[in-house]
Amino acid sequence: MADQLTDDLCTRCGLCCNGVLFTDTRCADDEEAERIVALGIDLIPGQVMPSFQQPCCKLSSTRCQIYSDRPRQCQAFECELLKRTRQGERDLEGALKIVADTQGRAGEIRSLLAKLGDHAEDRPLAHRFESVRQLANDEIEDWWDDYARLTLEVNALQAELKAEFYRVAEE
Repeated sequence: MADQLTDDLCTRCGLCCNGVLFTDTRCADDEEAERIVALGIDLIPGQVMPSFQQPCCKLSSTRCQIYSDRPRQCQAFECELLKRTRQGERDLEGALKIVADTQGRAGEIRSLLAKLGDHAEDRPLAHRFESVRQLANDEIEDWWDDYARLTLEVNALQAELKAEFYRVAEE
């Protein structure tokens, strides 16, 4: 059963499932992969380790629709923000503000991607960003300005994710 902090923070976040933090999720083994497929999640073809693409099709808003049956990798994952909040380094209000700010930046990136011609909401942000330059259109006023703004927003998002959500190795 999820603890109260997980319920309060994770169910308002969803960044680990919506294609912002990760591009895919690996299944632990072939048995889990079969179970995931039976739940209606398509696996990425040709992968050595069975995995499925983010955003997860079982995410509704910020909540997992298969929470009790989610893959082991999903069960085991805790972002650094959750860990720091659990350890008292952050309070819940501050953590929720970080989540809201990060979701807002991701939303701005999605808007810029759409403006630049990428409407593939079922793909992770990183993949969408990698492919958007191929859509370059000099005939659209401000395309390159918007692309430059997108690049800055993606870099800022990556810095936020690294600072707040990913484990950073000690240097």
